[in-house]
Amino acid sequence: ANICLMGNLNGIIDEKLDYKSQKTTKIARKILPKSFFRMIDKMNLNDIWRERNMDKKQYTFYSNRHASWSRIDMIWMSTELLFSIQDIETETGTWADHNPITMVWKGQKKRNRWTLNNVILKEDRFKTTMEKELTFFFKENKKEETSLQNTWDTMKAYSRGIIID
Repeated sequence: ANICLMGNLNGIIDEKLDYKSQKTTKIARKILPKSFFRMIDKMNLNDIWRERNMDKKQYTFYSNRHASWSRIDMIWMSTELLFSIQDIETETGTWADHNPITMVWKGQKKRNRWTLNNVILKEDRFKTTMEKELTFFFKENKKEETSLQNTWDTMKAYSRGIIID
């Protein structure tokens, strides 16, 4: 059976390639557990992004708290499927602390990333809803209780949920 496993694995494979910190005192990095490596070996799974970018340093997650970047979002797949992939890229994230990974199967046209239709920004109903929701958000998330960066990141995710809904 062919398998494609993807997601936020909350751990890295290689500290030299998959992690970078601005802090001089490094804390121990969370390497994926041995059971994960046994599983991918047994199931014959490959890290498709790393297969195509052997020595490249590119990260999918930024931790504001630790001032660090890491590649914890990955796509693993059966060897047979590797040849079916036309392209794989880590894109720039704008609304979240994770960067999206796009993968294009051979024969599939690459899709553009979703972008907000700016026309709705002028609609009175949208402006009223956003004003109400953001007033509620900032009332519930007082600046004294968390960092400004955390409030900003949370507000972006909250806003995205309202806009998409």
